[in-house]
Amino acid sequence: MRSRAFENKVMIARRVGEAERGAAFIEAAFVAPMLLLLFLGMVQFGFAFGVLSQLRSASAVGARAAILSTNQTQVQVCDAAKNSLTSLVDMSLLVCETSPAILPAGANAPVTVTLSYPVRVFLPNAGSTFQLSAHTTMQ
Repeated sequence: MRSRAFENKVMIARRVGEAERGAAFIEAAFVAPMLLLLFLGMVQFGFAFGVLSQLRSASAVGARAAILSTNQTQVQVCDAAKNSLTSLVDMSLLVCETSPAILPAGANAPVTVTLSYPVRVFLPNAGSTFQLSAHTTMQ
């Protein structure tokens, strides 16, 4: 048969366990939003890194198109750069510039293609954007 002291210890252990469950819920309520923001930050960084990688590649394609053909205009060079991008980038927001601004440039003249794209921040209440830019110079 169980003693009264044993039953009292069991009751105390149950009360402590109930208090611990409440504390775990409070701790989870504090930690969950921070983990969500951390996750959204990682997604934002991955998206921005992917866009930057595409911009670098596309600016190289545009610069290559400018130097390989002597009769390319600025519009044709920018179109070559834009056509190499995937659907990750909204083409209406993409800004393409060449230096020199008037193409074709002279023989053996360096050509720089610069692509800029605004990336919207995913985080809540941060309706801002930041500008990503990539440029390539070829001769």
